Amino acid sequence: MVAQLAGVLAPVVLTVLIGLLWGKWQRKIDTDALNFAVINIGTPCLIIASLVQVDVDTKVLSQVAFAALIVAFATGLLATIVCKLTGSPMRAYVPGVVFSNNANMGLPLCLYAFGEVGLSIGVAYYVTIATLHFTFGLMWFSGKLSFKPMLKNPIFWAAMFAILMKASNTGLPGWLGNWLQFVGNLANPLMLILLGISLARIQLTTLKRPLGFAMLRVFGGMTVAYGVCQMLGLSGVVAGVVLIQASTASAVVNYLLAEQYQSQPKEMAAMVMLSTAVAFASMPFLIATLI
Repeated sequence: MVAQLAGVLAPVVLTVLIGLLWGKWQRKIDTDALNFAVINIGTPCLIIASLVQVDVDTKVLSQVAFAALIVAFATGLLATIVCKLTGSPMRAYVPGVVFSNNANMGLPLCLYAFGEVGLSIGVAYYVTIATLHFTFGLMWFSGKLSFKPMLKNPIFWAAMFAILMKASNTGLPGWLGNWLQFVGNLANPLMLILLGISLARIQLTTLKRPLGFAMLRVFGGMTVAYGVCQMLGLSGVVAGVVLIQASTASAVVNYLLAEQYQSQPKEMAAMVMLSTAVAFASMPFLIATLI
């Protein structure tokens, strides 16, 4: 069990560590270029290859997407209640709890825990949350009603294309599928390296309130996901992926949006850092119960 657990977590932790050390020791890093490659090239290829190439039933993918929506709604409601009770700013902390790090942290964990099938199911969860993030999440941070960011995002169009191909039971030419898989495979390690670089650059200031919401993000997400799996009758790999994805840290992009729209960026930075630490500390125990 220990060797199996190490096989899942070690590649993720060591790759994040590379990014962390890189961010600490080498400041001349064009993260904008790396982010562009991941968001506009690697991740769209990964989504199409994962959803179309791997033999996962469309019904299962729909169940996972529905589960992701319920988890997002329930954690948002939970965060709103806690904000009201504690007098914390909802504009910062509600999206920090709702939108988890399903790409940088969740997808590699799903891949190493459950293989290509786990990755495909994890992609379905990620696409659902990412679509919410780049629509309602952006509206929440900015205070503006607009769907333009979603329509400009290649991840959204890649997901729509993959869903159309999957629904119509249409395959890809062998050469195209291989190319998408080849390029998409670059996304996972790059996501983890970028996560490490981002964490190296975030400065911790205040701790008490962000720590509470970091715990809520990880353990609240985990608890809600368990209830959703029971409610929907999910089991096996499907339930495992939903639990992993729902138990990841707050997404780094939450900090970037908080900085852009001046929505408690220092507290959000602390929440991202602390929730990442909490998620990595708790993940071995969660995965040990799943594999």
